Amino acid sequence: MIGNFFGRQAELADLDAQLRLAVSTGAGRLIAVRGRRQAGKSRLVEEFVTRSGLPYGAVAGMKRTPVAVQMQRAVDTLRSSLRPLPKLDAILAVRPESWFDLLSRLSLLLADGPAILVVDEFPWAEETDAGLDGLVQSLWDGELSRRPVLVVLVGSDEAMMDRLFEHDRPLFGRLDHQLVVNPFDPYETFLALGGSRSAVDVFDTYLVTGGFPSSWPRPAVSRPPPTSSRMPCPGPTPCWPTSLP
Repeated sequence: MIGNFFGRQAELADLDAQLRLAVSTGAGRLIAVRGRRQAGKSRLVEEFVTRSGLPYGAVAGMKRTPVAVQMQRAVDTLRSSLRPLPKLDAILAVRPESWFDLLSRLSLLLADGPAILVVDEFPWAEETDAGLDGLVQSLWDGELSRRPVLVVLVGSDEAMMDRLFEHDRPLFGRLDHQLVVNPFDPYETFLALGGSRSAVDVFDTYLVTGGFPSSWPRPAVSRPPPTSSRMPCPGPTPCWPTSLP
């Protein structure tokens, strides 16, 4: 498995553009990031908030997990942020009792300037607290949409993520942008493996892993990432060596 962050330059640029819009206009942006499990959504968002230079809070829903465990994990994660939200310790002096409680408290911290709030696996959080999307809608309409904040809802269940924003749901009409994170293609797999592996080796790896980075077998050789997440192969020649090692 590759240890360092690889590729996803187009996706990072997309997220950065959304953040810049929120900061420059002073109006919040609500975006959704979806894709299959293990495609790298969480790692992408983690890299984005780390590079942003802004205070951020990131929490994640946990499937079929007691709410008390989820809240303790959320508190630990928020406190371990490289750039925690301001006054975080004050609102977390007592552990939140529910997702409603946690998100209501966090919304109070987003009034002091540009910031990012990430809720990973949002459908799992809503599974714990039914109607959580209604609370997000209330917080968004009442406060967050008028602040320079980027709110990112991440989910692996694509059907549930789509359902969140349909016409009969509270968040209908509030979504500003949606980003789909796909598995890596064969060319990106070739680059991730160091750019010197044979075509047979690359395709074997791709067929076994399906382009899911969590399944890549060994660390990548240091190599600049492609400028696009879907870089086409130029010219009639193949993008990787055809000779066997």
